[in-house]
Order: sequence, then structure tokens, then C-alpha cells
Amino acid sequence: MRKIKLVIQYQGTNYQGWQVQPTGPTIQGIFENILSEICHERVTLIGSGRTDSGVHALAQVAHFATSHGIDLKTLHRALNAKLPYDIVVLSVEEAPEAFDAQKSAKRKTYTYFLLHSDHKAPFLSSYSWRVWGDLDLEGMQECLDMLVGEHDFASFKAADSTTKTSVRRIEAARLQRAPLRDVGNSLMGLFGLAGILPALGAEDCFHPEAEAGPALIAVTLQGPGFLKHMVRNIVGTLLEVGLSRIGPEDFRQILAARDRNRAGATAPAWGLFLVKVDY
Repeated sequence: MRKIKLVIQYQGTNYQGWQVQPTGPTIQGIFENILSEICHERVTLIGSGRTDSGVHALAQVAHFATSHGIDLKTLHRALNAKLPYDIVVLSVEEAPEAFDAQKSAKRKTYTYFLLHSDHKAPFLSSYSWRVWGDLDLEGMQECLDMLVGEHDFASFKAADSTTKTSVRRIEAARLQRAPLRDVGNSLMGLFGLAGILPALGAEDCFHPEAEAGPALIAVTLQGPGFLKHMVRNIVGTLLEVGLSRIGPEDFRQILAARDRNRAGATAPAWGLFLVKVDY
């Protein structure tokens, strides 16, 4: 029995998330159907973690086991030929028997994009949440600093979460601002920005000060694991700080309260990217 590792990129707009659902198409479901056809046997694909409906991935990692002897180059070509336009396999490789895409993962990097602009940006609207008005970026970063370390994130978990514990560890949390004049008002600017984020250290920032003009703001969180809706709920609450509706001390109290009702709204799924999984 072989174990094969895939690195997958997808636009989540048209899918009900990663995990197979009875309500509509999912990334896992599409892959399992295609892999079962290629390998002539029932295949189960295990991902590094679930992404919610509408969430995107630049480099999701998954594995499956098969007894089929297909060579990797042929498998790679066959997958990309059969997958829909908004999903692509970036790499295919043999994995050691002990490898598990979910259990072996050491760190995940998620980035949420805010478009800070008075005007719509048609080519960015499916991949960022537009906000306008003055933003307290320093206050938002102060709140992100509070998240680093091990905390009970019950205030930021989904209301229907059934996880046994809401304690998680955040290793890095940072806010970065890039004026649109630097990255361009296009998808190339956004994806180029997303591609370099994992290489940046915690001290790196594009433009921390609030400058005039529209900008992309990237909120990046890194850690071993996240609760359902955790990143999106954090971003929704951060925005309350950014808009000066609450202050950093209020944010601290929300974290300590361990009460989802105290936190802000859930940010829309379309601004969130799974950027990288480290092993």
C-alpha cells in the first residue's frame, strides 16, 4: 500500500468547504471521486484540516493510500486534467508510511485580507472584505499581540463548535498594510502579497502607519491548530477595535470572558486563505 501526499490550491467560492457534505460540492468530495476513478478503488483523502465554505487555500496538504501502481507524473497530470478550473494540484509525491497530513502538521498559517478603501475593487472583491473609514492599526496590532501564546479561545470559536477544548496556541499574529499603489488593484497583487507572507518575520511590516489611499491589510495568524471560525471571529472583533467601537482593553476582556456572545461578528469567508502548512 502506497501513501501519496498532495499539495492543493483552490478557490473556495463554489464549494461547501473541505469536508464532504450532503448539501453541495466539497474539495474532499471532488478529489475522492476523481482519485477513485483513476485508481480503480475507493480512495479516502485526508486533509491537514477543514476549511469552511467559501474559504480559499494556497497550499492545502492532503494524503491518501492506494494499492495502484500509477506513477506520480501520470497521476499529477490526470488529476489536473479532471479537476475543475478552480482547483489545482501543485505537487504529488510519495510519503513515508508514518506521514499523516493532519496529525503530522506542526503549524498552519492563515491570512485574512481586508481591503481598506472607499471604493469597490471588482477584481479583489471575491478575496477580501472591504472596510472604509479611519482604522486604528496600532490598536489592532496591540490586540493581535495579546493572542500570542496559549489561551482559551472560547470567545472566538463557532457557536456550534463541538470541540472538547477551546485552548489553542498562537505562535505569531501580525498585521501588515500594503498600499494598493504598491501591489496593484488586481488579483496578481493580492496573490503576490499572499505568496510572500509566510517568509516574513513577526517584526516585518509593509506600512504600519495609516497612509492616505486604499490598501490591502493582511491579518496573519500562525499556530498548530485553530477552532472552527476562530480566525474569522478574531478578525471581526479586531475590526471593532480598528473602527474605534471598542478599545484594546475591551478586546482583552473579550478574550478572557470565554463567551462567544461578547466577541464581534464573523468575518466573511471569502477573505480567508490557508496559506501554508508546515511539517
